Amino acid sequence: VTLSVREEQLVTVEQPELGIETGVAGPFKLGEEIELVCEALHFKPEASISWRVGEEQLDGQPGQLEDLDDGTRSLRSSLKLSMDREHLGVSVICSVTFDEETVADLSVELDIEVPPAELNLAVEEMVAGEETVLECLAPGARPRAVLHWVGLDHVDSAEEIEEEEEEDGTFSVVSKLSFTPTSVENLLEISCVAEHPAAHQQLEQSRILNVRYPPNVNLDWENNTIVEGDTVELRCIYSSNPFNGTIVTWYFEGDVLDEVESITEEEEEESVDLLYLPVNRTSSGVYACSAENELGSGES
Repeated sequence: VTLSVREEQLVTVEQPELGIETGVAGPFKLGEEIELVCEALHFKPEASISWRVGEEQLDGQPGQLEDLDDGTRSLRSSLKLSMDREHLGVSVICSVTFDEETVADLSVELDIEVPPAELNLAVEEMVAGEETVLECLAPGARPRAVLHWVGLDHVDSAEEIEEEEEEDGTFSVVSKLSFTPTSVENLLEISCVAEHPAAHQQLEQSRILNVRYPPNVNLDWENNTIVEGDTVELRCIYSSNPFNGTIVTWYFEGDVLDEVESITEEEEEESVDLLYLPVNRTSSGVYACSAENELGSGES
């Protein structure tokens, strides 16, 4: 008795040791249709062939019975299957019955390439200067998926890979990327990409990073040459996250300027607090601005 796939004999048993024999077939790809052929040779007068996939009894193609030159007979039966994730690790069994007794059980375990069942990217809120860990999970793949990160090439980081084989023969892979974010990484788009030979295209998950940080401040002015009677525009340029609740304070010679009014304008990725200062001979000195949020303050 022989059990074949793609005209390759995978399992064979002969007299006087007819009985149970196992093998492995594959790897196959999802959606691929395969034909298994079970053939019994040199029996007389009758034999029958039946099929099981796992615990399910299936009907194969009607057996082809032939008379051989030595006066015995042969029987050939085939079973077609379209590879599905549920077939992974399942045994296909060809049973031969002779004289009302099962004389051979030939089985092959199906090895199927399956892409990850999903791709999960876990990104938590971050604080500048504090180490954080990004996690990317690709479960349910056979063979293992290969993970890599996009968007963080400029960052000093460390990657840890964890793998685990599941009961169904698939693998779960987790990539943990550790790094210390700065304000530069706020609103940065990063991606985790999974590559697998059974996937029609690479799997990708993306996130926008939310990095909380104290204000970055830069003080600028429009006028380079100042004379008495001019009005000077001082520009306190700052960015912060969170932005709401950020307080800007102006200083002259280290003292708070209580009696001045400023205007805040929001520009792309930053804000500007404008101070219009009439100049007289007592205005000469050092000016500073500071911005403060719940994480700290910055000054220029």
